[in-house]
Amino acid sequence: MFVKKLTVASFVTLSVMSSSCFAADQGHGNVSMVGSIVSTQASCSISPESADQTINLGQIADTVLLEANGSGKSTPRNFSINLENCDVGSGSSVNVTFSGMEGKDGRLGILGAASGASIAFADGTGELIKLGQPSKNFSLQSGNNTLPFALYLQGDGVPGKITSGDYHAVAEFTLTYQ
Repeated sequence: MFVKKLTVASFVTLSVMSSSCFAADQGHGNVSMVGSIVSTQASCSISPESADQTINLGQIADTVLLEANGSGKSTPRNFSINLENCDVGSGSSVNVTFSGMEGKDGRLGILGAASGASIAFADGTGELIKLGQPSKNFSLQSGNNTLPFALYLQGDGVPGKITSGDYHAVAEFTLTYQ
């Protein structure tokens, strides 16, 4: 009798446990938050979409970079830094300084299999911005603002010295309010 009760109890326990093992996942997930708090000397907040961007320059033929004695330029790709909740009482203009691994002539250096070119930054008017040097001042208005930029790959000026392959580069930007 005891064995019979133990067997029944075992089957009941096993069936309860196995039903929880085979329960379908009805959804789950995570929510992660990141950000930073900036000094009250900052006039604006940087929108989340602008704080960490990836600009795809695409596949660029080496012949484009070999033009103009090895200083050829790819098609510029536009991007922007969007500012939110600007209070012009703290500063009515801003400039942007890009920094990173320096390449040729104040441009951003590239890493990877490709070589012989570097990345140039330009403001919305096409004026070149060298690494470590501030852009022109952008006037700010209260509320939201967009700072337009472009970048392109440019040959380093050594004819015949473009090596094809994948590359990557990272630049940081710093805002300075006036």
